[in-house]
Amino acid sequence: MSSRGDPKRPFVYQGEPVFSTYQRWVLSGRAYAFYSRDVARKPSRWTLSRFFTELFDHCFPTNFRTVQREKYLAFRQMGHPVRNYRRDLEDLADSVGRISKRDFVIRFWQGADLYLRIKWAENGYDPEESSIGELEQSADRFEKAAKMRDDEESRWLGDHDYSEDDPSSTSSTSDASEPQELSIGPQEDVLNVEMWDI
Repeated sequence: MSSRGDPKRPFVYQGEPVFSTYQRWVLSGRAYAFYSRDVARKPSRWTLSRFFTELFDHCFPTNFRTVQREKYLAFRQMGHPVRNYRRDLEDLADSVGRISKRDFVIRFWQGADLYLRIKWAENGYDPEESSIGELEQSADRFEKAAKMRDDEESRWLGDHDYSEDDPSSTSSTSDASEPQELSIGPQEDVLNVEMWDI
């Protein structure tokens, strides 16, 4: 209901090729024209599944699923929370259609940030065997641990103000022949890289 107490008007789908809009429907425009021309004349010949398939084919470009599949196959977590990553990947999978649960789990694994794939492997998870729920729950724990580590490191570094004049600073006492470890956080994939001072 609106703020004046009037009933809220139903959403009307007009046949625009936007998948999230297509999923909520009361027909008008191209979608209504399709229904009245093709379905209403002989409704007994139509199943709900056939109706949705042909309505989709009528309203969307012929290469829509191909474009969506390419987006799905290229989709990456890119430092976003794992829950958001999963939901966005599911939306793409729904727009492609006909993706098995196992294929979805494999794609979820492949597109996840590197540090999560490493943590999963270290903890015995496998994209061919693990469920999407197991991977999401464990990734959520790993993200929380990485956040806690980052917060602790920030707090520790904030408590220890290193400057060039400070003889205890690691930068002034490091040996040029010793490697220094560089750690990249979960936003970019965790890697330990040896950096040599030159």
